[in-house]
Amino acid sequence: TLQNALRGGQVAAAYLFAGPRGTGKTSTARILAKAVNCVHAGEPEVTVPCNQCPACVSIGDGTCLDIVELDAASHTGVDDVRDVIISKVQFPPTEVRRKVYIVDEVHKLSNAAFNALLKTLEEPPGHVVFVLATTDPQNVPPTILSRCQRFEFHRIEHAVMVRHLRHVCQVEGIQAEEGALHAIADASEGAMRDALVILEQVAAQGEVGEGTVLATLGLTPPQALARLTDLVLGGDAGGAIALLHQLQAEGKDPAQLAKDAVEWWRKLLLYRVAGDPAVLMTMGSGLAERLQAQAASVTTEQAWRLVRLGLSLLEEMREAAWVTVLWEAALVRMAHPDMDAGSDALAARVTALERHLAGEKPPPPAPAKSRPPSPAPAASPQALPAMPPAPAGDMPLPELWKRLLSVLQRKESGPLYTYIAEARPVSLDAGRLTISLGQGKSFQKERIELRKEAVEQATAEVAGRVLQLRVVLEGEGPGPAGAASAEAPGKVHESFVKNATDIFGGHIVE
Repeated sequence: TLQNALRGGQVAAAYLFAGPRGTGKTSTARILAKAVNCVHAGEPEVTVPCNQCPACVSIGDGTCLDIVELDAASHTGVDDVRDVIISKVQFPPTEVRRKVYIVDEVHKLSNAAFNALLKTLEEPPGHVVFVLATTDPQNVPPTILSRCQRFEFHRIEHAVMVRHLRHVCQVEGIQAEEGALHAIADASEGAMRDALVILEQVAAQGEVGEGTVLATLGLTPPQALARLTDLVLGGDAGGAIALLHQLQAEGKDPAQLAKDAVEWWRKLLLYRVAGDPAVLMTMGSGLAERLQAQAASVTTEQAWRLVRLGLSLLEEMREAAWVTVLWEAALVRMAHPDMDAGSDALAARVTALERHLAGEKPPPPAPAKSRPPSPAPAASPQALPAMPPAPAGDMPLPELWKRLLSVLQRKESGPLYTYIAEARPVSLDAGRLTISLGQGKSFQKERIELRKEAVEQATAEVAGRVLQLRVVLEGEGPGPAGAASAEAPGKVHESFVKNATDIFGGHIVE
């Protein structure tokens, strides 16, 4: 569009360049300033500046007084706009054909500054071109937007960025590995300025290698992420935890490692669901084949479960003081889905049953590392056998609740125990423990439900079996503590049947 305007001599008075950071808005504005003032401007076949005439050279050097740049992030007031633009816009240019005002981060201007600029945009002199650049066009007043031609700048595609980085390395004489260029493009997230800054930083250390890029940015090697995924999918929780400890010993940040792992599992899910080849284009040699092999060996539910558990791990890390324990627990859950007391365990068992009925053999267990036999501990005369937990049906509800709080206080001393301690037991019926929170405590209810599986595992230690947890607010659950369930036996049966049909996707025949 800009080239057609230059070719036809129909350059507008005001432009708005909107888009993410590092995508070339200000650079395009400077190129446009050259193009409208180049000695060849207006010629039918010329749509780019020559970069050789005096106007192009002075604008490129930043010495042209008629090209004015204003950083609205640091000059937000009406006085700045009045001094830099309004008071001088009426004077004709002295060196070039047209004055060009480039306003960066224009959305940072105050309302008074926008109002002062509006009159000039409504009736601009013929020798002036305004270029407004912003990363947040929603905060630009509609009165300003309506007087500008708007151009949207998008994040630069991975392949385009790698090609440009390769060109920069050739021009500058930088030796760079292909994997390093892909790693830089991934880390820059579509911002070319960020990619060039990373390239310059790594090039200052010598040859640009993939390992150097990953070490400089603190990222996890993709080969390690692929290995971690293989171990988890193969059910080798011990090997996955050993790899986690190795990466931590090498200085990898656990939070960054979790982000990198979630990104790998996200690609695994996307390729499993859509088979999108664009996912593989961002990977170096050998990694694409690893991802394809992993996608062929898992179901969509398994890939989604990895992503979901990874996101849950990232959320829990924000409040945890010992993130290594969270990582280890997450790897065990990922490698052994049948250990969970929830829908994931049920889905894993159903999948195993389907494979058994289809005649498939279960995968062999991961070989355990040989360890020297541990000597049997000497019997202590004072040691007494641990008392087995009493069955839930034989234990009064207040006693069960007291023991459960004691277990949670020992295992979950963080926010979860605090929220549970605010609740009171309501009923214990058909393997389901119902607890109640006061009105207005919906936040506590949501946090407890997010860690519901941890509470249910604690009930197994107290009652000898896993009890399903139900959290209600005052007024929406059964009666007071210790009372029988308000649901009639027929209602309980109907609820059980409905849950079964929902889980297995069936319907009632008779």
